[in-house]
Amino acid sequence: MNTSVFFDLRQQYHKNIFENILGYRSTTGGGLTVADSANKLSKDIAERVARKIGLPLCPQPPEGQTAGSRFTEYTKEFLETSFNRLQHIRPGSWHFSTNQASSGIASFDQYEHLSLLKADKLLQTAGNIQKLEQSKTSPELQNIIQSYKDLTAALASTGL
Repeated sequence: MNTSVFFDLRQQYHKNIFENILGYRSTTGGGLTVADSANKLSKDIAERVARKIGLPLCPQPPEGQTAGSRFTEYTKEFLETSFNRLQHIRPGSWHFSTNQASSGIASFDQYEHLSLLKADKLLQTAGNIQKLEQSKTSPELQNIIQSYKDLTAALASTGL
């Protein structure tokens, strides 16, 4: 049977996820890594979807940020390859990014709040630093405050 290129791309996407991300947690609550370990229904749905797809699970799934980074990268690759196959329907230059800095996802309207939250957090921190500077603090704390100010200035210059 001749399958579509998109079917094949989706199969590869699922294979990457199952081989490298999706597996059983070794932590409290158990369940598959995509399920809420404290929610029986979430664990049940994850099990059913995994069974329906039917691929072998990752024997030692990564934790936290590693799993999220892999998932993000595999999803980007799947979308990028799929969209490139649609040039005859939707021509143009497509940009795919996993960057969450202001030049990445936060530059899109629906994610604008991410950069606003970050700016608000920096303002709060700057306000706290200013209060500390005005109080009588030890030379060690003054050095820490100056180091923080230097770091935030350096980060600001990079656009992060």
